[in-house]
Order: sequence, then structure tokens, then C-alpha cells
Amino acid sequence: MGMIANVFAQTFNALGVFFVTDNLQTDAEFFGLQDMVMGIGVVVGAAAAGWAGTRLGLGRTVWLSMLGFGVLFAAYARTTHFVVALGVLLLAAVLLGSLNTPLSPLLMREVPRRLLGRVFGTFVPVV
Repeated sequence: MGMIANVFAQTFNALGVFFVTDNLQTDAEFFGLQDMVMGIGVVVGAAAAGWAGTRLGLGRTVWLSMLGFGVLFAAYARTTHFVVALGVLLLAAVLLGSLNTPLSPLLMREVPRRLLGRVFGTFVPVV
């Protein structure tokens, strides 16, 4: 699931400048603000994932974050106002951070100890 969210994030990086200029009717120089908001949101989401992981459980935190990220990213894609897009993107980035953070502890809990090296050796480069 984290890989799907990261594919969206990388697509955002590659095509985001065209979204800013064409859909949001803003100068391309403001694309950097969206990267800044995305970075702030991911850091806040990573910090919040610890809180959510203990209260909701790691698995539930992952799937709720993935669902919320998808909904907010779809809302972001439909926005036409730059400031609204920044707010929606901030919320989506918080969920992206809270999606990626509990994946490692979840794998360590679910994978047999003798296979952890193989699983992480395969999983980490993909995500």
C-alpha cells in the first residue's frame, strides 16, 4: 500500500508543475510552496503515527491513512484555488506520513524472525 502512495507522490513531483500552472492558474514559481507543505505534512504525520498506532493499532492506522490519503489526493486533483490546494495537500501529506511510519513495526510483528532480513531486503527498496 505504501508503494501505491509513493507512486502518487512521485507522479506529483513529476507532473505537479503543470498542475500548478494549468489547473490552479498560478505561476510555476509557487510549485516550491507545495513541496514545502508536503514536507511539513509528512513530518507531522510521521509524529502523529506513533500516537495513532498505539490507539488504533498499526494495521488500522495504515489502512485508514491509505483511504484518507486517496480521498484527499482526489480532492486535491479537483481543486482550482491555490490556497485551498495547499490546505488539502497538507492534510494528504499528514496521512502519507502516518501511512509510511507504522509499516516497519507492522512487518516486524507479522513476519517470522528468521525471514525478517529477506522481507526487509525486498520490501524496503520497493517502498
